Order: sequence, then structure tokens, then C-alpha cells
Amino acid sequence: MEQGVEEEIISSHLEAANGIENTGEGSIQHVDRNAQENTGEATQDLVHHIDGRSWSEIQAISSYLFQNTSETRGDLLPTSSTMTVGQEFKVIKESICSSLMDDEFSVIGIYGMAGVGKTELLKHVHNELLQRSDISHFLYWVTVTHDFSINRLQKLIAERIGLDLLNEDDNLRTSVKLSKKLTQKQKWILILDDLCDIFEPETVGIPVSFKGCKLIVSSQSKEVCEGMTSRNIRVNPLSNGEAWDLFQQQRGQGFPFSPPDAEQIARDIINECDGLPLGVISLARSTRGFRFERQWRNTLQNLRHSRVGLDHMEKALQTLRTSYTHLVRFDRQQCFLYCALFPGGFKIPKEDLIAYLIDEGVIKKRESREDEFDEGHSLLDRLEDVCLLESVDGGCAVKMIDSSIYLLFIGKKLICLLYSKEKKTLLCF
Repeated sequence: MEQGVEEEIISSHLEAANGIENTGEGSIQHVDRNAQENTGEATQDLVHHIDGRSWSEIQAISSYLFQNTSETRGDLLPTSSTMTVGQEFKVIKESICSSLMDDEFSVIGIYGMAGVGKTELLKHVHNELLQRSDISHFLYWVTVTHDFSINRLQKLIAERIGLDLLNEDDNLRTSVKLSKKLTQKQKWILILDDLCDIFEPETVGIPVSFKGCKLIVSSQSKEVCEGMTSRNIRVNPLSNGEAWDLFQQQRGQGFPFSPPDAEQIARDIINECDGLPLGVISLARSTRGFRFERQWRNTLQNLRHSRVGLDHMEKALQTLRTSYTHLVRFDRQQCFLYCALFPGGFKIPKEDLIAYLIDEGVIKKRESREDEFDEGHSLLDRLEDVCLLESVDGGCAVKMIDSSIYLLFIGKKLICLLYSKEKKTLLCF
């Protein structure tokens, strides 16, 4: 560990030791003898730091050095080069790092539509923080399971920080143990990836009010981030130019376009991804072996006509499938599917859409028409919050993401999308 970082950590332990009484004369000499008798690295470090210290300071230094000799600040996470393309990455990375250094923000939220690259971006940020010599925090990464519960989250965090909760089922006692363990570590950054529910950090046992401690959450839902954090950052899709750069980077220089005229078709294919890195990467890797122009043309037509036989897009589709499932409520899912009946990018007036949803029974009858429209706006707000719809025209209209990947998702997830005038409902089977 860098000496400057070590000194900073020890200083924080010394601050925590203020108020500890000296245990008596001769204590310092006793520690010196023990230090001389041991040859371990931690003991040698202890001798280096105790010169001229009071007994309470020596206790703080000893506690830090002996408890942390086997624990690193964290492990580097495997990453791809997904988020190294585009100005968006640099801006968000700098924004996250500046927020971490600002005592005003204890919880930072990252949100954006499915497949936009939130997880990959945070992996890069995690690794960079781990390698910076001016940051002494422990870094912990936890992927939140989709079947979220407080108890399950507590166990995931406990496993990551080395806390044994094998015989502990009480959420309150678990919260106390987690908070105590994290507080003892003095400085840490906890990243919760793919969060889909709001919770109180202190209820789980995450002491975000403790100075030097930070929580980062990523979610597809703006609503979740706003309910959790003091600073929210949205991750937007790549521009067409950035998506093309990513496509070339992932495809590799060893795979030239064959024939050369296929490059323009490839650009048209990438434009169909609407800046979603997951889709771009899937296509880049699956087209490496293309040798004929007809292969490129066929891929483009499959995307444009939303055919479901593109197995190489399955990872991107799985991400979108999860987003749909997280809507949970049937009326939200049906509202999304009705919007999918409109062409990608088509501006749908909210008032007309809500009236349609009321007539079709998606929005249940209320005491007044105004109540029904309030419910309709709430449905659309929710779909906007999770980035499945985009607000346009000053909030008066919405549109589906103009991406063939989303249309593929609908075909793949639902298999068949039918409108039954007789039953007045969308059938999903």
C-alpha cells in the first residue's frame, strides 16, 4: 500500500481513538518488547509508527495494522472495453468521482435504460478507484438479485465484507452487525448494481451517514434512484458515431469488411441499435465471420422486420426482458405493449393514449374521468422512470425507443402479440 494512503488510514484510526485512556506506565515499553520479539510485517510496521505516540494512539495503530494485513482494498473486476468509447463515459466517470470526494453526497445513483451500459461503466469506475493512490477506501461490489428482500441484501453485503451471518435470521440484529462491521472499516465505497427497489440504507445496516463512507446504486429506474440518493446521474445511449466506433473496436482490426461495400450496410445495422452498447457488441462479435454481402443484408432486414431468429442478440434481449418483468403490475405491462403497437419513434399524444387505455379497460373505471386520467399519467410516468418510454414535446407526448432491439424483445418475449377486439385486451402467451 502507498505510504501516503496508509498514513491517511492510520490517521482516521487515531481520530477514532481520541478519549481512550492510557492503561498505565510501562505500557509503551511492553509493546516495544513484543514488537522486537516478532518478525511479522505487521509488527515491523507497528514499531515504525509508535515512536513518540501515546498509549491510546498505539492501540489505534495496532488495531489497524493487525486487522488489515490479510485484507486488500478490493479486487479488480473483469471488464470489456465497452465504455471506453464516447464522451459520455468520461463525463459520467468524472461526475461520479467528484461526487465521491464531496461530503455533501453520501449516496450516488446511476440510472438509464436497459442495455445502455450502467454495469460496465461502474466496473470501470470501480477499478479506477481501486488503483488510485489518493483513495484509501475499501471497495465492495454487490449485484442485487431480482428477488429483492432486505434479508437477502443483508446476506449479500455480509458475504462481500467478510461477516458471518450463518446463524442470524433477525433483520434488526443483522443490521446492527453490518453497521458495526462497516463502521470499523472507517472508509468504504459500496456499489449495489441493478437495484429495483427502494430501501432505507440504515435499515439494512449501511451507515451512509458515517463520514468517509459512500453508497453507489445503479438502477434502470429513475424513481428508485430518486428515492435512495442525494445525487442522480443518467446514462444516455451512444451517439451514432460513438456506436460505430464501439462496433469497430469490438469487431477487431483482424476482420475487414468483406466485400468493402458491406461497410455501409454495417453502419445501417448499427443505427438500428439506437446507441445501446449491448446490441452493438452482440452484432460486432456475431458478424466477424461474414464473407458475403448477402449476410449483411439479411441481418439488416431481420432487425428492421423484428424477426426473432437472431440468437446472437439474446443477451441484449434478456436485459430488456428483465426490464419488462420489473414492471410487475399487469396494467403497466399492458400499457407498454399498447405503446409498442405504434411505430418506433412515433410521438404518441398522452391524452389520446390515456383515453384509449381507459376505453380498452387497461385503466379501470374510477369515480371521475379526472381520476382515470390521473391514473393514466401515473402509468406513463412509471414507464418513463424506467426508461421504457421517452417523454417528448415538452411532456405532452411519449414515444417508444426507436430501436429494433426493443421490437425484437417484444417478439421474443411475448412470442406473439395479438389484439383481440372481442376481448379488448392484449394477449401474451
